[in-house]
Amino acid sequence: MAAAYEVSPRTVLRWIDGTRHPAGRHQDKLRLDAVEVQTTERGRERKAKQLAKLGAYPGITARVGRAHTFDISGSDAVRARDVHLGLTGDQATALARAQDESEMCEIIGEALAEYFNGGDGYGGFTAQDFEYDADGFDVS
Repeated sequence: MAAAYEVSPRTVLRWIDGTRHPAGRHQDKLRLDAVEVQTTERGRERKAKQLAKLGAYPGITARVGRAHTFDISGSDAVRARDVHLGLTGDQATALARAQDESEMCEIIGEALAEYFNGGDGYGGFTAQDFEYDADGFDVS
């Protein structure tokens, strides 16, 4: 790894133990490499299998930034706050397997509809009622 990043092995050890953090081009390369590993078909499938084992409510959450990236069809009400969604195991697994941005948006849209519908028999929102910037959400 040190050779790939053109740093000393000691620097890599410091990154790992947290006494130093990669910066500049090293940080950018590390971020890109990490994303590349996670976004391969094999990596997505491995993550999906891990999430499927966690059950119906795995504790995975998604945050959708509401202030500037989120609109509800037919509503002019804007509240400047983030929406935190508790994803089901199926939703988390589907996100891991998502091939592109449109699939991710559909899954998050379904979670938003469940959140705003407040359970069975309420609301009437569907995934298509929500528009947001795909860069405006993150999963933890």
